[in-house]
Amino acid sequence: MLEVRIGDFHGESHPPENARYNARLVLVHGLWTGAWLWRHFASFLAHRGWEVVAPDLRGRPQSRGARIARVTVSDYFADLTEILSADQSPAVVIGHGVGGLLALEAAASLPVRAAVALAPPLPGTVTEEFRRALRRGGGVFRRPLPPPDTLTPDAAIDAAQLQPDSPRVARALLAGELSPRRPLVPAAIVAGVRDPWVDAGALEEWAARLGAAFLSRDAAHYGLAARGFERQVDAIHRWIVSVLGSDLLKLTGTEDLDE
Repeated sequence: MLEVRIGDFHGESHPPENARYNARLVLVHGLWTGAWLWRHFASFLAHRGWEVVAPDLRGRPQSRGARIARVTVSDYFADLTEILSADQSPAVVIGHGVGGLLALEAAASLPVRAAVALAPPLPGTVTEEFRRALRRGGGVFRRPLPPPDTLTPDAAIDAAQLQPDSPRVARALLAGELSPRRPLVPAAIVAGVRDPWVDAGALEEWAARLGAAFLSRDAAHYGLAARGFERQVDAIHRWIVSVLGSDLLKLTGTEDLDE
């Protein structure tokens, strides 16, 4: 893993062990987390031949400074737009949580190859447990939103790693204001059947509505950083190469897209 700068943004780059694909993967974190959340996930994909970068959006240490209490979803999407513009060719965007919402919006409005949204908190999918976490600021949406005290038992991260985030984003989620547009490129929504924060059945309905693929995994909300994450990332890898096909190959002659 290498630390990189993408304009004003800090990021973690995972070069491919043996480059096989001509599109870069951009991994977008969600609330309370940062680029560090993707390390195991990104390393797995780099081993499969992908060039992977996980940026820190504004308000994270070493990235563009911001008063986190004033940050909106539009601000985060502007960050992603700027980050993607640094690529010479369209990337594949994978996002988690609110990052998944950004990935779906990118699929509808930016020149990307494909998008994958893991546990995106779409309208009607947010559980009461997640709503309680989003209200931790006591309903005062002018102060930074504290992170949750605890995470699901299978998450291989510590709650102490989390940082305060935007109360304005929390308010938009609670109000169900963040409805995505229909993607213009291949898109997939990934749900964890044990996710206590985002309802898997409701996500399946959203996938059908958007014309997106639906991948259901035996995982909780932070399954990408949990034991057994390899099965989830492998399913995503296989979906990407199946929808983009041979045009995705960087090299020719010996590659097998099913690997």
